[in-house]
Amino acid sequence: MLSPLMLNFFSSTMEFAIFFIVIPITSVLMSGIPLINCLWTQFPKDLSKVSSVAVVMFSFGMIVWNLFFMQMVNPDNLQAVVD
Repeated sequence: MLSPLMLNFFSSTMEFAIFFIVIPITSVLMSGIPLINCLWTQFPKDLSKVSSVAVVMFSFGMIVWNLFFMQMVNPDNLQAVVD
């Protein structure tokens, strides 16, 4: 949750890539594997359906999180101004 907030404090491309790509993807994968394992053990006959629903819900959750985060950071939807 702090990874997007830390992006404002870095100046190099490597730091940006780590905090914008590596850390969020790693955390999603680490939390997703046990969930998919539990779903597969509960629904062994419908593995493809369960997997697709889980992937869609993960994607939907990331979209909702991004919209929520943007609303938190810029509630008035102001344009970026460079002086």
